[in-house]
Amino acid sequence: MEQRYASVHNLTVAVDHTYYVAADSAAQPVLVHNCDAANAGAPAIKAGSAGGETAGKAFPRSVKNDVLDDDPNVCVYCRMETDRPQVDHVIPRSRGGNAMLDNAQTTCWWCNASKGARDFPVNPPPGYRGMWPPDWWGLFP
Repeated sequence: MEQRYASVHNLTVAVDHTYYVAADSAAQPVLVHNCDAANAGAPAIKAGSAGGETAGKAFPRSVKNDVLDDDPNVCVYCRMETDRPQVDHVIPRSRGGNAMLDNAQTTCWWCNASKGARDFPVNPPPGYRGMWPPDWWGLFP
C-alpha cells in the first residue's frame, strides 16, 4: 500500500473566514474555504439529553424518521453528504442518552462509528478537507 502525505496550512483571514491550503504528494495545492456563510444551511450539533424515561434505549422508528426528514443526508460532524445516513445519539446510549428527538441527529456511518461512546468523532471521514476537529464543533475559543 502506497502511503501519501499532505501538508495542511491554516490561513485565517478574518474571524469567520478560514482557508485551508493543502498540497498532496504530487505537490498539487488545494484551497478550501470554510466560513459561516458557506455553512449557514448545515445542520447544527445538538446539545442532547440524558437521564429520562428513554435513557439508554434505541430510537423508535418515529424518531429516526423525524430526524431523517429534517436532515436526510448531511452529517452534523463532517458536514459531508452521505448516501448511508445514520441517526446518532448525541449523548451516547451507554452514558444514559435519551431516545428522544432532542438527542437524535443525522451522521454519516464513518463519523458515527468514529464517535462510538465519545462526544465527537475521533477521525475525519475519507475525502474530508480541512481542520479536524472543525471549528463549527465549538471546542476551541
